[in-house]
This record gives sequence, structure tokens and C-alpha cells, in this order.
Amino acid sequence: MMNKSPLPFSLSGTATAILLCLSVTGCSSMFGEKVVVKNVEPKTTSLITSLNVKPIKVEKTTLSPGAIDVIRDGYAELVGQIDNESLSKQLELRLADVEMLLAEELQVSGSGEERDEGVLYQRAINAYKTVLTNYPGDVSEAEVLYQLSRAYDLQGKSRESAIILAELLKLQPDSIHASEAWFRQGEAYFSEGDYASAANAYSKVLDAQEYDTFYIMSAYMQGWSYYKLEEQEAALVSFDAMLAASFAHLPDASSDFVYGQPEVSDLSKGQQKLVQDSLRVMALLFSYRGNGEAIVDFYNFYGDKPHSYLVYNELAQQHIDNDRFLDAAEAYLAFASAHTGHGEAVPFYVKHIDAFILGDFPSEVMNAKAGFVKTFGYETGNYTRLSVINREKANPYLYQYLQELAQSNHSFAQQLANPEKRNTLPDALQRLDDDAINEQASLAFSDAAAYYLEFISTFPDDEKRPQIQFNLAESYFQAQQYALAIAQYEDYAYRYVNHESANDGAYTALLAYDALLANSGDKNDEYVLPWFEKQRKSRDDFIITFTSDPRAISVTQTLMQSQFDNAQFADALYYSQWLLTPPDTVTQQISASQRYSANLVKAHSYFGLEQYAEAEQSYAFLLQSIASDNSDYDALVRNYAVSMYKQAEFAVASNDLEQAIDHLQRIIDNTPNVDVRINAQYDAATYLLTLSRFDEAQRMFQDFETRFPDNALTSTIESKLLYIFEQTEQWEPAADILYRQWTLEKDTDEGREALLLAAEYYDLAGNRNLSLPAYRTYAHAYPEPFDTVTEVRLLMSDFYKQSGEDEKQRFWLNKLIAGHDNAGSNQTSRSLTLAAMSAMVFANDAKRAFVAIKLEQPLRDTLSKKRDALAQAVLAHNKVLTYGVREYVTVANHQLGELYLTLASDLMASERPTELSALEREQYDLLLEEQAYPFEEEAIKVFETNAKRSWEGVYDEWVRASFEKLSALSPSAYRKPENVEALDVNRY
Repeated sequence: MMNKSPLPFSLSGTATAILLCLSVTGCSSMFGEKVVVKNVEPKTTSLITSLNVKPIKVEKTTLSPGAIDVIRDGYAELVGQIDNESLSKQLELRLADVEMLLAEELQVSGSGEERDEGVLYQRAINAYKTVLTNYPGDVSEAEVLYQLSRAYDLQGKSRESAIILAELLKLQPDSIHASEAWFRQGEAYFSEGDYASAANAYSKVLDAQEYDTFYIMSAYMQGWSYYKLEEQEAALVSFDAMLAASFAHLPDASSDFVYGQPEVSDLSKGQQKLVQDSLRVMALLFSYRGNGEAIVDFYNFYGDKPHSYLVYNELAQQHIDNDRFLDAAEAYLAFASAHTGHGEAVPFYVKHIDAFILGDFPSEVMNAKAGFVKTFGYETGNYTRLSVINREKANPYLYQYLQELAQSNHSFAQQLANPEKRNTLPDALQRLDDDAINEQASLAFSDAAAYYLEFISTFPDDEKRPQIQFNLAESYFQAQQYALAIAQYEDYAYRYVNHESANDGAYTALLAYDALLANSGDKNDEYVLPWFEKQRKSRDDFIITFTSDPRAISVTQTLMQSQFDNAQFADALYYSQWLLTPPDTVTQQISASQRYSANLVKAHSYFGLEQYAEAEQSYAFLLQSIASDNSDYDALVRNYAVSMYKQAEFAVASNDLEQAIDHLQRIIDNTPNVDVRINAQYDAATYLLTLSRFDEAQRMFQDFETRFPDNALTSTIESKLLYIFEQTEQWEPAADILYRQWTLEKDTDEGREALLLAAEYYDLAGNRNLSLPAYRTYAHAYPEPFDTVTEVRLLMSDFYKQSGEDEKQRFWLNKLIAGHDNAGSNQTSRSLTLAAMSAMVFANDAKRAFVAIKLEQPLRDTLSKKRDALAQAVLAHNKVLTYGVREYVTVANHQLGELYLTLASDLMASERPTELSALEREQYDLLLEEQAYPFEEEAIKVFETNAKRSWEGVYDEWVRASFEKLSALSPSAYRKPENVEALDVNRY
């Protein structure tokens, strides 16, 4: 059983009567005159004031109660004297109304005996009852019942009044007096302690959904009825309806209080008391049902109302009054969390925090402030959705809380991260292992960063923004969130370059880059690669913006080295120049080693940029500044040489070989012991060769062979010297090279060709002793290609022809003949001609052998030899004829005829035996003629064969010679005069 709170005041019958009286608007008499009554001044005003019911203003009358008595008596005299029922009814009804009016006037004026006797309204009651009795079912019955109930109520007979109202409602439930009727029934039931019936009666008023005169009190009294019945939920609904109705008449209610919220102070004093009492009871009930969350659940179910914040506030205030600070904080928080956009959300949340402060709960205070930020913050809360007014309310608290929370978490994180400060931590934290403490520190740093970021987002233009942003960057860095730290450090440093820690922020950003990339794993990862460029830009920004900072030197040196390592030579050169010609503010702080490094990168960068002339100068400067025993010396000398070598390459690409040779010569002169010198000398000799500066090229190549006999390039020099020897007609040394090449490559085409060319060059040099063996070796060793060996065989034959060594010449001529005859498909017209030519030589040899034999006695012997020689000569000439080479066919053919003719002539001219008689001699001559004739005839045939070649268009000296022979041998056939016919030009 809950504690029952007594009603704030009692509702007497007199008060009810006054309320009903005030609703009377006046009445008219049957005679048509206007009856005017005075304002009624109730003696009891508490209920009227509570309902905010204002007295009806009517025109004041000059009628006194005595005058009304006269009117009443007039009506009384007429009643019963009028025979017209309708008129009689009207007179009786007017009489009752006048009785009612007279009783009211007497009650107000305090005069009259009836008032003391409690029968002031009895005459009116009797009059109304008479009307009801005399005219049952009349159209005015409902109105008469209403007036009768009023009279009973004003008479103090509430029960009788309620009975009459029940009759009225039964007769006419939609009467304009229904609300009042139900209200008065509820009043009666409540007074009798029948709270269920009272609540039901009040609900009839509320069901009308009209905020009329009785609605507020009905809701209020219904709430108390349910309270008495211990029906908390229903009581809360009723009281809430009473609150809604109470505020419904305020000006802002039409816009649902969109521009503010309902305030109790806006109500009349009477209404304020009722509202405050309702809030008190509702808060009490909600405290029983679960505190602030119970209110949240209630309004979530029944729908939120503009006045609901007053319920939360009342509940919280009750808790504070009772020193229940945690409960008060919960109530405030419940509203603020559920209504973050409400005009009172920020104040309630602050009151929630203040409750913890009042109750001395420091740990809860910081958590509550964190909750405030989470609820109303820019990043984590609904700041951007708040109205301008609510933002203005939240701003000062956000400004304060964000700094407190950020600094508190940051300090705590630093304490956790520093082993030397952990001894001041709570025991629970000190018992954690290092990993757990570090994890807590990381979380605290992250929380601090979140609050710093929230501050910046909320107050971007605040004067504390630079320092806050620096602290934000610091917290990210200490939490090892390097990417976030970099972003904040850089934004802070380059946005607020004049801030006291700007250079420190910019430099720490560089440290964050180092840490991020050191932990990034694969340097070629797609995520990692962009960070290198960002790091480079950040370093560049640092030295540009904070030039006077001594750390700019190391940053520049790092930039220089990293850009050089990444082959960004132009950038590396720029940074090296910065170090070599730094700003005046740091000039004295650059060490000798840093200058040396800068000069080294400068030279290497020029080299990487292919600016080799500048690189050469830079390397030369470096070499002058260090000793020969320096660890870099040899490498620098080589780079120095390579720089010159590269210039030579560019000159070559530009077709300026003269300049290229000059560059290479400087390498030979200035860096004689560097490996680059080898290539330089070789290339210089080659370019000299290209420029046909053969003497210089020859000397340089031969010097190279002497200096570097084991170098791979040396093996290529011989071919270049060969070219030089050929161009300068140094045939014998050229031939020597070729012959050496042949000895090394006998089984290759290159070797074969080298031997042939060596033979030619020996020949050109006039050294027959070397060329002849070379040709001979070739002719014997390389039967293929056939056309080449054919020419070599010809050369061999010519050699021996010139030397008069006929036998050796015939050897090679025979090689020509045999080579052609056995060549098959490889035979050529050239080999055919040479074979015919060679065969002709042998034919001539046979001819000479034949001619050389003289026919002497004994003739038989010499003739036999002659005949054999003829046969050999014929075979030799026929051999020539078989080749069919025209220039040799005609001569062979003609000489064949001459062979036959010679034999015939030699027979006839042969020596005669000396012992012959004249007759024997004659017979002997005839015998010789017989022997010679066939040969002569054969000669003629052969000559004719040759002569007939003219028919084929062949008419050389041998054909002509054959014709001459024929004209001598057969003059009748071949010695005829030419017939010449003169051409008559006139015919044409």
C-alpha cells in the first residue's frame, strides 16, 4: 500500500454551487423584458481560482431583491389563472427561474431568513419540481432538470443534485450541460469515497476531448481518484492529461511550443497550484516505478508532451531535496538523453553533472562530462542537428569540458606510458603487466585525441585552437597513430607558423613519418609508397618554412640523401646546393663532413642527370680536397673518368668524333690507371679509324695491344689493324693478319676467305714466295665453292705461265679441265670457257708435236709417228670442240683442217728414197698423192664445217681463214668474183 497523499483542498457543496452559479448567463421573462442580474461574488474562491473560471460579466441592474419579489409575486398570481396550457407552462417555468434568481441574489447579499435556515433555494426547487410534475416529457424538461440540480447543489444537497443530473444525462446525454453533469456526478462520488465511479464520471468529461471549463478539473480529480485506487498508470495518464490541458491555452501551444517550452509561471496562480500539485504526485509515482527511465518509458508509450520536461525536473528536484543525488542525476540524464534536441536538454545534462558535484562523486563527474560531449559534441554527438539557441547553450560547457577531458586523459596516458610515474597509479593499475598498461595508455591517448579533435571541430577559430591542435598531434604521436599525428602536426605547424611550437610540430611530423615507414613492412606496398612522397614534401616544407631552425640542416641532408637514393637527382642536387650555400642563419652550423657529403651528392647528382661536364668539374673539385688514401678516392677517380667518357659518348651521338677523341684523350692523360682508360683508348683509336686518321689509329691500337695483351678487346684489334693496313695499302702486314686468321679457322668459311685474301695481299705486296703457296694451299684445300677454286686454279696456271714453268702450268690447266668436267650441276659458263681455253692449250701442244715430226726415210716409220701425232692432235682439238665455246670452236676447227692439210702437204713434200728410178719415183709420187688425198679431202670438209658457221652469224678470223683455205683448195667453188649491183636511188 502506497502512502496516500491528502487532497490539496476539499470541495464543499457551497463551492460547487458557486461554480454552477457562475455558469448562468441570465434569463428572459415571458413578457419580453430583459432580466439583468448583478455580478455574483462567491464567498469561497479556491476552486474557482483553481479552474481559472472568470465571472460572467453582465450589465448591472437597478432591480433590488424587493423588486424581484414583486416580479415573483406577479408570476405567482398569474399561475393557475391562465387557461392556456402552453402559456401556463411558460408562466410556471418563469416563476421557477425568478425564484432561482431571487435565491441567488439573497445568497450574495446575505439577507433573508431562508439563508440561515438552509432553505434558500427550496422555493426554486419546489417550483422546478412542479414544472416537471405538471409537464412531463416537455421539450424543456432537460433544461429544468439542469436548473433543479443546480438548485440542489447550491442548497448543499449534492446527493440530490447528482440524482437529478443522472436523470438529465439519461434523458439527454448530449446535452450542452453534459460535461458539467458528469463532473458534478464525479464530485459526488468522490465525496462519498466511491473513487471508481468518480473516475468513470470524470472520464465522460475527458472523452469529449474539449478543453472546456470542466476538463482540467475532471482530469485532475480523475488522477486523484486513480491515486486513491492505487492505479498508478491510470493516475499518471490523468494527471498528464490535466497538465496538457492546463498549458493548452498558452500562446505557444498552437505551435506545439516549437519556439520554447511551457513554463508553470505562465499560468494563473490557481492553475500553477494545480499543476505543481500534479507534477508533485506524478514525480512521486515515477520514483516508485523506476525513476527517470520510468518517465521515458511512459512518454514513449503515451506520446511525448511539451510539458514532460517538468515531470523530470520535479522528480530530480525531489531527489535533491532528499539528498538522493545519484537518483537526481539519473532523472536529469534520462530526459537529456531522450530529448537531445529539446531546449532544456543541455541545462538538464548540466544539472545531471551538478548533481554529482553536489553529491561529491568526482569520478562520476568526469564520466558525466564525457557523456555530455558524446551527446552534444560536434564529432560524436548531435551538435550539428541542434538549434542555434541550443548550440549557444551547449558551447560554454563543451568549451570547458572538452579541455578538461582532453587534458585529463592526456595526462593520465603520459603517466601510464612513463614507467617512472606509474608508482602514483591506483593499486589496480599497478598490478597490471606492461602490455596491459601500455594498452591502457594507448586508449587514454586515443581518448585525449578524440577530445582535442572535438574541440577543434567545435571551436575552429578559437584562440586556443593552435595549442589544442598541437596537443592533439602529440596525443596521436604518443598513441603511435602516426598517420593521424602527421596530419595534425602539419596542419598546425603550417597554419600557425608563428606559434611558439610550430617548428617543433613540423619537426615531430618528420619523426612520425620515420616511425610510420619503419613499421610499414613492404616498402613497395601500394599503401606505403605515397607516404614516401608525403614525407619528402613535409621535409621540403620544413626547410622552406623554418629555415632558421638548426634542425633544417639535418632535414636537408636527409632529404638530399633520400632523393639521391631514389634517383631523384635534380632534387638531390637542389638540396646539396642548399647545404653548400645555406641561409646566413645556419651557415656556421654546417660541419665539414656535411659539406663534403653535399659536394659528393652534387657530383653524383650531376652524373645521374647526365650533366657530365658539371659532374667532371665536381669530381675534380672533390679529388683536390681529399688525400689519395681516402676510402672514396678510387671511386671518385673512376667517376671522374666515367664523366669524361660519357661526354665522349654524347659527342659520338652528335657525330662529333673529333670532340669525342679529345674527351677520351683526357681520360688517357688524367686517369691512366683507371679501368675506364682501357675503353677510352680503344674507343679513341676506333674513332680515329672512323675519321681515317689511320696513322694515329694504328699507333693507338698497337699501343693497346702492347699494354693490354690479355684484355678481351685486344682480340678485336687485329681486324681493325687489318682495315688500316688495307686502307693504307700495307698489303703484307694485312696478309699476315689474314694468314694468321686462316691458321686459327681453317675449317670455316671465314678462314677459307682469309687465306684467299691473304694470298691476294701477298701478291699485291709483290711477295710471290708467300702468295703462291697461299694460292696453292687454297686450291688444294677448298674445292668448294667451285667458281672460287676455278679462279684460283687459273691464277696458279698464270703464275707458272709467267715463270715459264710449263709443266706446272699444264698441271693447273688440267685441274681447270677436270674441275669443270666433274662439276656436274656446279658447272658455269666461266668454268666452261676456262676448260675450253685450257683444252686449247693442250690442243696447241698436240699440234706442235704433230708439226714437229718430219716425214723422213724410212717413211713408214716417220709416217706412223706422224699419224699417231695426228690422232692425238685431233683428239685434243675435238676436246676443245666438245665444250662448244665459240671463240675456241672456230680456231680448233680451223686448226683441225690445217692438221689434215699439213699431213697431206707433208706427205707430198716428204723425202723420196734416193734409189728410185724415174718410173718408180713417178709411181711413188702417185702413191703419195693417193695417201695425201684423203687428208686433203678431210681438211676441206673441216674447213667447210668452219665456213658454214658464218651462216650462223659467226665470222671471226678463223672462219675467214677457213674460207681462204677453201678458195685455195677449191677455187672453182670458193674463188668466184662478187656481183655488185648498183643501187638506183631514183627508184625510191
